[in-house]
Amino acid sequence: MTLADAFAKSEAVYRAQIEAHTFGHLAPEPRRVYHGHMLFAFGCFGDHQIIETDFDDLPSSPWFFDDINDFVSRFIEKKAERGTLYKFEGHYIKFKNGRYAMRGVTNVVRVDYARRTG
Repeated sequence: MTLADAFAKSEAVYRAQIEAHTFGHLAPEPRRVYHGHMLFAFGCFGDHQIIETDFDDLPSSPWFFDDINDFVSRFIEKKAERGTLYKFEGHYIKFKNGRYAMRGVTNVVRVDYARRTG
């Protein structure tokens, strides 16, 4: 066990307390259903980028940020194709136990562009 391991649990509790005190007013209301959409891309180098989110009156927060990045990462692991733009349409729910759910449909967004040569 390292010194960092010895303090990991107390550091996590402290971090959660600081987040709640700092950003608590932005936290998703537990069990409220937020309808909306999210646009994200899976880059040609294996990275992902969330381009836009719009879920009812849900403000950005550390919890929402973590949840949407987790959702996108899991989606990419299962069925994404590099160099593709996706749109999720559905709803987001945050539960009292800290878990979340995003239910809806994720489709490929077709983008037409012209390549320049020369």
